[in-house]
Amino acid sequence: FPVTISSTILALIFLLPLFSFVSSVCTALTYLVIQSELSGNHPNFKNFRNLSSTQMEQLALCSLLVSVFFGLGLAALILPGFYFLACYLFVPILVISDPNRKVSEYLAESKQVVSQDKKTLITTMLFVIIGF
Repeated sequence: FPVTISSTILALIFLLPLFSFVSSVCTALTYLVIQSELSGNHPNFKNFRNLSSTQMEQLALCSLLVSVFFGLGLAALILPGFYFLACYLFVPILVISDPNRKVSEYLAESKQVVSQDKKTLITTMLFVIIGF
């Protein structure tokens, strides 16, 4: 079947939020495993059940917003999409470490961490581009 622009856009609309959510959950779970190891506990399934419904809701909402920013950035010129992914890379970790904040606070803090200087921003963008 020939791929048309409309089918590509349609696929991005549905798959990008799904990819973003799954990626956020994987990042959050990885953070929990590392946190367990550092505290001297062996990671197990009980650690993963510690994710509250609030944390999952925050992860879902944050990942939806990040996928919208990424999609708009890709549509603009491709590079802005990777900039947004780099800026919001740490959102899942922030949601897990402090689940009682507003979504805008997670986005702002992640962007602040990555954008603190040009070297950090460029390095993070390179990791995002290579990882993509």
